[in-house]
Amino acid sequence: MQDFPYLFGQILKVSDELHEMYCKVVRNNDIPNTLAGSGMYIMGGEQPYKALGILGDRMNPYISWARSYASKGIETKEKESWRAKWYLSLYGNIFAQLRSVWNSQIRFNEEEKAQYFMGYMANFSKRDKLEGIQNENIESTQANDI
Repeated sequence: MQDFPYLFGQILKVSDELHEMYCKVVRNNDIPNTLAGSGMYIMGGEQPYKALGILGDRMNPYISWARSYASKGIETKEKESWRAKWYLSLYGNIFAQLRSVWNSQIRFNEEEKAQYFMGYMANFSKRDKLEGIQNENIESTQANDI
């Protein structure tokens, strides 16, 4: 599914995942009840463009952290640094798809709200995860060869 509402739901999901990882690593597992993506869910269905702008502001510190953490080579379970790189690559892939279906619609209709929810609840593909792990392994190997 490549429709705007579904992809927007995926953006909220990856935002939650990255925010949760940040809380596990930096805040010693102090995870809030409402994560960045889920905190924008209601507004996203009513005013998706406004919600996306606010989400960008809220995610900025976590994205900045992920960029520096991604290259640390940490392998502690649930704190693996490759995950930060993977979440950043998911953002890039989803936003590229989102850009291709961008339109001036202001509000989701009932069918689009269902797609939005599906996107938020859907798992990321195993292929995306495997590619993230393989890319991390390739880069680690290349760094060791230098």
